[in-house]
Amino acid sequence: MAPTLTLMDLDAVPGHVVGKAIWSSNAEGPILSDLSEHEVNVMYRILLEVGSTLVATNTETDAEPEPERLRRVTVGFEKFRYTMAIGADGSIYMVKTESR
Repeated sequence: MAPTLTLMDLDAVPGHVVGKAIWSSNAEGPILSDLSEHEVNVMYRILLEVGSTLVATNTETDAEPEPERLRRVTVGFEKFRYTMAIGADGSIYMVKTESR
């Protein structure tokens, strides 16, 4: 039986939701998606690229900086916007909405 998951608080996402995808923290791909495979793959690669480039700096001490934890990324296009967020359990939530 497939796990039953819902997106957290879709009302908090501005715009009309037209698609979504969810990755469990232990899955190799989406466990729930009504987006095209191409959309999911491109947005996932963007998420990985952005998440790997951000590093927090600690200017008060000489300690080695710790990586900044990514919370949310939004990528906007003329007609659609993709918002990707990392849940507390490590799951990835992707929501596609109409741009205003």
